Amino acid sequence: MEEGFWFDSLVFGKRLRHYRRVRGLTLAQLGDRVGKQASFLSMLESGKREPRPGLVEQLAQALDVRSADLLRADPPDK
Repeated sequence: MEEGFWFDSLVFGKRLRHYRRVRGLTLAQLGDRVGKQASFLSMLESGKREPRPGLVEQLAQALDVRSADLLRADPPDK
């Protein structure tokens, strides 16, 4: 992420998992949509990896949300 930009990989991961589950997708299904392995997406969801900006946009499109929805600072509602 660019310098000076707030990013919390744990919150991003929680938001990613939330939207994926709301859409009824498995990690493998989402991975097929964005060209990434389920294991990589699992690391994103657990906060162990940070996505590149282009991947954030791809994930948002695959989940039918805005990139800003994935990047919000507050954790998702359960």
